[in-house]
Amino acid sequence: SLTEVVQTIKPADFLTVHQTPCARQGFLTGIGGGAAVGALRWVMGMPIPRAANWGVGVGALSALVQYEYCQYLRRQEREKMKRVVEVYDRKQAESRAQEEEMRRRERRRIAEAEAAERERRAGRGWWRFW
Repeated sequence: SLTEVVQTIKPADFLTVHQTPCARQGFLTGIGGGAAVGALRWVMGMPIPRAANWGVGVGALSALVQYEYCQYLRRQEREKMKRVVEVYDRKQAESRAQEEEMRRRERRRIAEAEAAERERRAGRGWWRFW
């Protein structure tokens, strides 16, 4: 539940929040978007407290959206890397199988050549006329 989630948050977590993936990008987008919207609303004639509320709201929303988008891109990249590793492993296995097949053929060819040489030697006499 929500209370259990809140209880897992430690004060030290707030000191390292900037180290979490995508947090920096989300914070910077939120700060920039919130400041821009707040300033724009103030310049357009809205009272400062209401313009600040708009700035904070837009900042929080844009930070959240940017954070989730960054996490989505990270998931996509992770899935792509899994596929790349799978393809690489499959190609390595195919390459090893081809190399093993080539070695097998080479051993078979050498064995056949040795057998043919033995037959050729066996067919000759042990003595020579000259």
